[in-house]
Amino acid sequence: DRHCAGGAQWATMGLAEHARTDWGGALQRQRAGVRSANLYHTLKTSQRGNVWTETVCAIAAEARALESLLVEVAQQSSSVQQEVLGSDKLASYVAGVLEMVQVGHLIRASAVDAIWRLPDDDALKSATEGLRSRLVALQLAQFVAALDPRPRREPEAGAEICALSLQPIQGEPSVSYGTAVCLAPCGNFFVNRVLGGTITSLSGYVDVF
Repeated sequence: DRHCAGGAQWATMGLAEHARTDWGGALQRQRAGVRSANLYHTLKTSQRGNVWTETVCAIAAEARALESLLVEVAQQSSSVQQEVLGSDKLASYVAGVLEMVQVGHLIRASAVDAIWRLPDDDALKSATEGLRSRLVALQLAQFVAALDPRPRREPEAGAEICALSLQPIQGEPSVSYGTAVCLAPCGNFFVNRVLGGTITSLSGYVDVF
């Protein structure tokens, strides 16, 4: 938990006292506290928590569906496996699901910041690890690294925030929808899956954006 970084040193230390010995650390601590408070307030006073729950649930389902497909592929003959695993169609499908997994990671990072419980967090973790094992078994190593959370920078003051994940954009590729701006994986998920009608459970939350 990033909020607990160095916690043994300053968990019981006041911010002013902390600043006397570690100005940079105290400033980072203050920013983390402000971000946590702002995120928690947003989640308590909006439908964002419901959006996150439905999104994480949908992503876990997509990951499990891909895992099931890979199980079926693994049961085929070597020649069929080679043909399927080498197809552009499968590569595109896998890449799309892995981008959705990144959306889950982004939401989870914000949930940790906000000290907010995601009901389907364990389901997403389980589905992700199950998918990882199938990719490794089928020697699709080029996709495995994409299952891990991408490094995120500490939020800067006044940074633009992704409308879905509430993670700072800070120069990362982004997608706009109306007045909302999202990190590219989140924007693609919203446009293709929600507006595209493939995830109907989120259709009632379009106005959140």
